[in-house]
Amino acid sequence: MHLTVVAWTAGLATLVTLAAPVRAESRSIIVACAVPAASAPCLIQQGEPDRSHLPTTGAAAWVSDNRLVISWMGDADEVRVTGNIQFGGPMPLVAPGLYQYVIQYPKAQNTRVHLQFSVKRDGKTDMQQPIELVGPKAFEILRDGDIKDQTISFDKSMPEARVWLPPGYRPGLHYPILYLADGGWTSPGSWLTEPIRRGDLAPLIVVGVDYCPKDQLGSDCRKKSYIGAVSGPQGQEFSAHERFLLDKVIPAIESKYGTPPERRLRAIGGASNGGVWAASMALRNPGVFGTAFVMSPGVAPAQHGKARPSSRFYVSAGDLELSFRRNAQCLAGQIIARGGIATFASYPSGHDYWMWGRIMLDNARDWLAPKVGASVLAAPPEANCRAYR
Repeated sequence: MHLTVVAWTAGLATLVTLAAPVRAESRSIIVACAVPAASAPCLIQQGEPDRSHLPTTGAAAWVSDNRLVISWMGDADEVRVTGNIQFGGPMPLVAPGLYQYVIQYPKAQNTRVHLQFSVKRDGKTDMQQPIELVGPKAFEILRDGDIKDQTISFDKSMPEARVWLPPGYRPGLHYPILYLADGGWTSPGSWLTEPIRRGDLAPLIVVGVDYCPKDQLGSDCRKKSYIGAVSGPQGQEFSAHERFLLDKVIPAIESKYGTPPERRLRAIGGASNGGVWAASMALRNPGVFGTAFVMSPGVAPAQHGKARPSSRFYVSAGDLELSFRRNAQCLAGQIIARGGIATFASYPSGHDYWMWGRIMLDNARDWLAPKVGASVLAAPPEANCRAYR
């Protein structure tokens, strides 16, 4: 095996690509409110447009009491909100030159989510720069720290992995290790730098694992490596990536940095299709991973193995990504039904990388310093989860 270590930092474009929903059940979208005080997010379709924070032109989004207001001002043939919140079609034209959604949502004040607009004019479609919808009580975003990760290369036919060492890292000590999908999003673990320095989180090593070789990143290789197939055979890409993780990445990392002191302190994590993969890896390899962080899974992990789940599963999703939230709840319930341990948590956000960063911190805190009664176990699967299996 050829092993080299170099410095690496990813750009924002990687995060935007990761945050775009790759696969989800399209019927689970934000729909019109059925009752005046609905608890789930729903669209208000009557009443005057909200003009309180409208720009002269372009996109704007704001919070008004228990409502999220998403607007586009300007001439267009069609405007859509794409990506982090799921809607069923183009934005409604509510006044001349004004396209607007108004979402009733009890947690509106706590919301933080990115929005991207697709604007069609004269047969051409332009993707606008994302904007952020932030409530006054929104969770704080995590900032990159000053500790750079390092890239581990194997050979050109294999993906790369990246390792981030915590503040105060001491060679010879055995640290918990979290293996993350998608190369660790930006810089594996970088968002955890300050929480560790403040003493809010125990030190850990974070390893980001790419899904494909460098020259194939951004292709449909990600879906094939992470999902394998929604049903039926798992596919050679899925199998190869699993073997890469188990036979190459983990031995290389733990030979150099030490094996975690106990199995529960080796965790696997991911978001979106990467969350499906993390669940599959933990279910298929119960003797390897003691903990799994499964964030916003887009589909059921068809390649789930047959053993009784022995990992501890933290499953989560955003309230504003309804199909992913349902998938996450069903997955957590089915792990419980198979005799495993899982918790489910929802956040006031959508299919959003800032939310995943926050979830990663929250999960890691509970993972490394569990408090009795702090986590709520998931419920068994409901009847509407049967189609999910």
